[in-house]
Amino acid sequence: MTRGNRSPSTSAYAGPAMPDRRLSSMFAPRSTKPPVSATSIGMLGAYVPDDDGLTTFAAELRQAMLHDRPEIVISVVSAGVAAYAPEVVHGLDPAPAGSRPAAAILNQNDAVILHLQTGVYGGTEGDQVLEILEWLTVPVVVVIHDVRSQPTARQRFIVEVLTSSADAVVTLSETGRRILLDEYRVEPRKLMKIHHGSRLPAMAPLEKDTRPRRRPRILSWGVLGPGRGVESGLRAVAHARRLGPAQPFYSVAGPLDATLDGPQQQAFRSSLRVLADEVGLTDSVEFEIGPLDNERLGALIERADIILLPQAPHDPTASAILADAITAARPIVAAGFPYATEILAENRGGIVADDPAELGDALTRVIRDPELGNAMARRNEALAPALSWPVAAGQYRQLINVLLRRPANH
Repeated sequence: MTRGNRSPSTSAYAGPAMPDRRLSSMFAPRSTKPPVSATSIGMLGAYVPDDDGLTTFAAELRQAMLHDRPEIVISVVSAGVAAYAPEVVHGLDPAPAGSRPAAAILNQNDAVILHLQTGVYGGTEGDQVLEILEWLTVPVVVVIHDVRSQPTARQRFIVEVLTSSADAVVTLSETGRRILLDEYRVEPRKLMKIHHGSRLPAMAPLEKDTRPRRRPRILSWGVLGPGRGVESGLRAVAHARRLGPAQPFYSVAGPLDATLDGPQQQAFRSSLRVLADEVGLTDSVEFEIGPLDNERLGALIERADIILLPQAPHDPTASAILADAITAARPIVAAGFPYATEILAENRGGIVADDPAELGDALTRVIRDPELGNAMARRNEALAPALSWPVAAGQYRQLINVLLRRPANH
């Protein structure tokens, strides 16, 4: 395999220069295997096997890749936070001396899946990832999370050098792919879109005329904490109630933000009740704060008429919760972030809005028009198979095997 000839961006960068030996290493060919299928894969990135039912992307991808190929060995070098699981064979030291040992362990595999994520690698704005890549000698698939449309000079440099050296680059949405093509100097032939998988099994939509007459039930879930969207959700549902005639009931579920200490957690719980009282939802909201596994989430969805995603995620180009919401086969009302706009506008499985009042208007529209809600649910049901983790895992395996089978001078 040959590295691309395109040089990194010439945008101004005032930080420390990259040594010439590193640049030459990054653009040098890596070794390839004879035509085989991968029997061992290394993963590098943030890794939490189970965090109150909300696992990290890498953990879910690994589990999915092993589901129907249990003979594959997938080992993990964790970055950012310590992870304790049998599959975690090494924890990345963020100091410069930690890069080469991590690469040596990853090189024991047929290929590596490297997750480019914010805040998990050492160095200047995470440039340790380039040091690790310098020492990798097996094919590398880079999965780019947090695709930034307005990166700093250093962030742009990291992405462009990384994608130039990688054998393949995966984005989690067409939005992310377009940002890379429009805002960065990358090689289009290396880019591949693989959607974020859903952790839920496919569900069937519940047509409104098959359900007993009752108050419509709106559901939101995810990590709960200040600024994570619950406040917007409460105001949106209150706005919908004021528009009438239906009086929806709002369910909110999920674990608390792990960065909050005990007093902060208690203060946040109290603030939710205060806000619910202020907006008139005292008897029309329930908070289920705590671990949320797949079984419990499925039970909550079974009772829900509409799924509300009131807050844009940290990465606007992908969303695990949106993938799960589509798999749930319910109409969706979502905050206006790029991935929601992309997938819901294309699929017509929901409505995207920009503030609590607009979210409330959208909820009212779905409540008042059962046929609209039923149509959205059916469209999401049709899209759900494409967002399943088994499909995504198969695409990653196929991509890696293609790389392994390429001739050495490709």
